[in-house]
Amino acid sequence: MHLLALPQEDVLFPHVLSCLSVQSLFLLRGTCRDLRDAVDRYLGRLRVLDLAGNNCITREAIQVLSDHAGGLAELDLSQCKWTEDSTVRPIIAASPRMRRVSLAGCQSLGNPVIQTLAVTCKGLTDLVLRDCCWLSPSALQVLNLHLRHLVRLDLAGCWGVNDASLAELFSEQPNLEEVDISRIYATTDRTVAILSCQCPRVRRLGLRGCWRITDHAITYVAEYLRQLTHLEVIDCRDVTERTLRALRARCAVDRPEPRAHPWEMDYPLYQI
Repeated sequence: MHLLALPQEDVLFPHVLSCLSVQSLFLLRGTCRDLRDAVDRYLGRLRVLDLAGNNCITREAIQVLSDHAGGLAELDLSQCKWTEDSTVRPIIAASPRMRRVSLAGCQSLGNPVIQTLAVTCKGLTDLVLRDCCWLSPSALQVLNLHLRHLVRLDLAGCWGVNDASLAELFSEQPNLEEVDISRIYATTDRTVAILSCQCPRVRRLGLRGCWRITDHAITYVAEYLRQLTHLEVIDCRDVTERTLRALRARCAVDRPEPRAHPWEMDYPLYQI
């Protein structure tokens, strides 16, 4: 049976084309005009586009996605080396209903893509910009100005932003539940304190490698983040077990708990 003989909405799209990779879709698209039109219609119904680590896609394919994939809710371009503002912005601009976007490790992008994302996708809830060192304080201000529904924000390794821009961001994002600002070396106790007070729903918090953070910040975390279930503080050299001990009873901490010395144990070593 020829593929085109199958009912598109009931069989071809949900049970055949949905099982194909992006590369396979475009190979199928190139076989004939009728299949090209069918694939284009399928792209218009596509809700999730996962190109993570895909570095074989062509500019022509990107243009097709920009023209036809206008109903995306999730976009993952993590570790895609081909990404540039000129190629990514049209895809984002065509999908105003997107809720989840990952641009992790996309080193060739710039702040203009953040402008397009913030202005176009105002309902965004999950944003991953891990290791996007080009991200600037002004880009964070744009995000904060337009996005009011963020639940998950991953800025780990975005060392181009500063403490003031992070503090301003967290002061106006009360819905955040997962935050990772690991390896942003400008982060101070003040930013963590503001996050703790203004974002009480945070359940997962990543602070790895933030070497300016001290026990003072963790005191705020323990007091205000009552729903916290996971805390990452490895390589935070001035965070000690004295403050972490109070958190371990109610959340997982990535730093191993130090073994107690015999003289610190609260039970006798020997009984006579």
